[in-house]
Amino acid sequence: MTWIRRVLAGGSTGNEHLTAAVAAVLLLLLAVEGATLLRLQPLLTVHAFVGMLLIPVVALKFASTGWRMLRYYGGGDQYVGHGPPPLFLRALVAPVLIVSTIVLLATGSALLALDQTEGRLHFAGADVNLRWLSWMVGCVVSGKEAGREIVAEHTVSARLTV
Repeated sequence: MTWIRRVLAGGSTGNEHLTAAVAAVLLLLLAVEGATLLRLQPLLTVHAFVGMLLIPVVALKFASTGWRMLRYYGGGDQYVGHGPPPLFLRALVAPVLIVSTIVLLATGSALLALDQTEGRLHFAGADVNLRWLSWMVGCVVSGKEAGREIVAEHTVSARLTV
């Protein structure tokens, strides 16, 4: 319950905890999605279902990180106090990852809506998927330290409340 209060408390700390929680859910869903790629034909229904589950989670991640960006550049004291993300993430990784994520989810949604499993759209999706994966790995690796600190904090607080 304490963790929920932290997320709902607002401010930069609440935003940071919300972003970390959404990232954890996102990584879990992405792991399932990636596992379905190993045997796509028999797991196509699971792949499509998890892909559709990803859309609102990704939207929430975009919203939480976008809010942080707006508050930081708007001069919000708490957000400025936490400082900006690394320049490499702000200037290169985040914009490319956002655009490629939107294209990837749009391609997958179009394939599902058109009931296609092959053709030009399918190959375009596969190409975007490979490019997206390389950018995602960079983003996860660069953000793992902050995530590790938040997980450690929750683990310690969970032990204290038990």
